[in-house]
Amino acid sequence: MIKRATFVDGKKVPVKITVQERMRHSAAMADACRSKLQWKHLTPVAREMYEDSLLRHTQDWIRFKKQADQEK
Repeated sequence: MIKRATFVDGKKVPVKITVQERMRHSAAMADACRSKLQWKHLTPVAREMYEDSLLRHTQDWIRFKKQADQEK
């Protein structure tokens, strides 16, 4: 689970990130992978890595979208 840290009285306290924030993060990461795949000079290994990452982030976004729809 993705968490972000905040500080209360000088102590680090983890805070849960909402489903909507996770959706936005997955969408941004998928968009970044999609733009990298546009590059002509990628090695085959790098291209495969970005394709796998794009697939994973897209699947994450779909999963988070379903969670968000169920919470409504």
